[in-house]
Amino acid sequence: MKKLLLGIVCLFSLSLNVKALTIEEIMEKEVVDGVFKIGAVKPDDISNVEFVSAGYFYDKYNNSEAIGYLGECNDDASECTLAVAERTGDFRTIEKKVKVVWAKSDAKIMKKVEKYIDRINKYGLVFDKEDTYKTYFEVKDLNLINYLANIKDINNINDINKIAYFAPVLRKAFENSNFNYYLDVRAGGDIDPMYDVTFGPFSIIYNGIVYDIYDVLAFRQISVIYIPDKTENTPEAYIAAAKKRIDDYLGNNDTKIEVAGKREGYIGEYYQDMGEDILFDWSVMGDEAKMGDYYYTITINGISKNFVIERNSKKMEVPRYSNIDMQTEVAISSDSANIPLDTNLSVNVLDENSKEYKEINDVLKLINPQMYDLKLYSKTADSYITKLDDGNFKVSIPITEELKDKDLIVYYVNDDNKVVEYTVKVENGMATFNTNHFSVYTLSEKPGDETTSDVPPTIDNIGKYIGLFLVSGGVLMIIRKKVVS
Repeated sequence: MKKLLLGIVCLFSLSLNVKALTIEEIMEKEVVDGVFKIGAVKPDDISNVEFVSAGYFYDKYNNSEAIGYLGECNDDASECTLAVAERTGDFRTIEKKVKVVWAKSDAKIMKKVEKYIDRINKYGLVFDKEDTYKTYFEVKDLNLINYLANIKDINNINDINKIAYFAPVLRKAFENSNFNYYLDVRAGGDIDPMYDVTFGPFSIIYNGIVYDIYDVLAFRQISVIYIPDKTENTPEAYIAAAKKRIDDYLGNNDTKIEVAGKREGYIGEYYQDMGEDILFDWSVMGDEAKMGDYYYTITINGISKNFVIERNSKKMEVPRYSNIDMQTEVAISSDSANIPLDTNLSVNVLDENSKEYKEINDVLKLINPQMYDLKLYSKTADSYITKLDDGNFKVSIPITEELKDKDLIVYYVNDDNKVVEYTVKVENGMATFNTNHFSVYTLSEKPGDETTSDVPPTIDNIGKYIGLFLVSGGVLMIIRKKVVS
């Protein structure tokens, strides 16, 4: 069987400091009675089984020191050899012959995947006559700042693999939908830490299932911060303008920026390590005439990285977090930089017989409510996002036919059973409201005096329509009360 080390080849220094399951524990967890049930749709091209299976392990074992993959499969990939390998230490690999049970494809999700693959085709890895990379997804300016503010280790392979989430053009290609995607970094190069290149197979994942892979996508980090055109051409003015822009975005005053050295005569760190006297080509970073004479070190949350600062007002954009659940079309957005840009929304419909459903409805005393568990989770931060201290979430819910053209309102009942009202705006068929936390919210038509929630279930109130959305431990309700006389 081919031994494949899944990691960065050649030019990266790696570190993995995350406590995780051993390769033996992962193998025991995944293989039961010789059967491996993989969260992946079987690829049409069986030669892609290795990459698809690697994407499954990357997604499931976020921040793990081990990786798994399939190889040596039969013609229909129903029997393969599963390998689980260490990515640190002795790089041990264990193997086991398994029967593979592939996941079923959701037709609606697969249609979306095919659409997004078509959209990113034009951004695929392209070579020029010198056999060098020509097309990349770029991560720079405040998108790169958001990445640095949320990772744990700039040289950690698990953090490097997540750079794809922070590329704005890729997020746009996926329409801000709640896909997970994973860049399996196989190679790359860093002429200098200010200009990093990574590329490899790209897994497209939804709800824990790998739906497809893109053979190779390329990404590059360009360490540049843009400042207003009118900034005075001095290092002090550049530092002040860059610090203000970053601090305004992050909502704090913790950014440290200092002069690292002169650009003139600078040799890229890669060439320094190779003992070659080759000057760094600053034109790859942007407009040299607007960079001033120096480059700088920016430190955020204990992570330091060299940057250039460029006067360019036209490129000063502020990333906005936005994510949409493809099944329900519920959407959440925010201007807060405290939300990592890789944060994804997940939705789970609660069963009416579940304990949580019954406990909620014992308080609300509603008739046949529908409940949805919504969570925001960041793989980079490895945590759930439940509350904002520096801004608001904008929650958008599709308006049903029953609620169209109605006067809507949102209620929140706090721990003291006091009711707080939220103004609802209707935008493009969505009921929207702002909140800084997730809890129990009720979206309904403004009730008249004759409508109550404790009317007994008779034929006279059969016209009631009720829906609930549970958001990170709370409930969001869509309610329409209609009394039939």
